Amino acid sequence: MSIKVTNTNKDYPPQTLIEDKILLLLVMKGFNPERIEFRGEEQRYVRNDYWKSIEMEILEYICKHTNVYFSEIAVEDEDCGYLYAYDIKRKKDGMEYKYVIV
Repeated sequence: MSIKVTNTNKDYPPQTLIEDKILLLLVMKGFNPERIEFRGEEQRYVRNDYWKSIEMEILEYICKHTNVYFSEIAVEDEDCGYLYAYDIKRKKDGMEYKYVIV
């Protein structure tokens, strides 16, 4: 049996099974699925709401339950403050889950 979140962001929905799982885990932690965006061509990344941060504990929770880890992208905008997104990276065999700040 698989569970899939159906009310996703219409412009930037998940495109892979792992992105579906990331979305499901975020929804389980209380995130609004319509505010989660999956973007990028070759390097995919996830974005929460309008560039809001995702707590480290939640990213680690996702890492623990998937075969991915995240690299945080944080850019300072003079009007909005810091803007956050998270590169989605595949774990290699035997790799411990982790959250990386770039």
